[in-house]
Amino acid sequence: MRIFKEKRLQLCSIIAWKINRAANRSVFLILKPNLKQNLTPQNRWVKLANLLNWDALAKIYATTLSSDMGAKAIDARVVLGALIIKHLEKKDDRGMIEIIQENPYMQYFLGFDSFQFKPVFDPSLLVHIRKRLGNEAFDKMNQIIILSSHQV
Repeated sequence: MRIFKEKRLQLCSIIAWKINRAANRSVFLILKPNLKQNLTPQNRWVKLANLLNWDALAKIYATTLSSDMGAKAIDARVVLGALIIKHLEKKDDRGMIEIIQENPYMQYFLGFDSFQFKPVFDPSLLVHIRKRLGNEAFDKMNQIIILSSHQV
């Protein structure tokens, strides 16, 4: 068995490549170690992830959800973290999803334990989330973020 580390996935996964000679095909096994073990604690996304009061933000997000309408909700930390990344990085919705998909630090910020190879959600979902949240919820979340930053 040979082990290769692809440059793009260096921090987040080890790909083991095994050649099955009898079947004349290659088999790839993807091992996903814990993200936190492989990330630098001094990274801004790791620091910010540990700084924010995610529970308080999730409570505000939960007040905007309806229990009897629509599909199952995406985890509040993923949604709200993605919105924070979008604004800090000045990306459009699609660009934000792409950089999250490529960046293990941003995925850690969103609360993932292991690297996610697929997009975290469809970018069109953000339009609905922004409408549902409204200005009042955004203002409350901004206050929590500001309070969290003063506690350092």
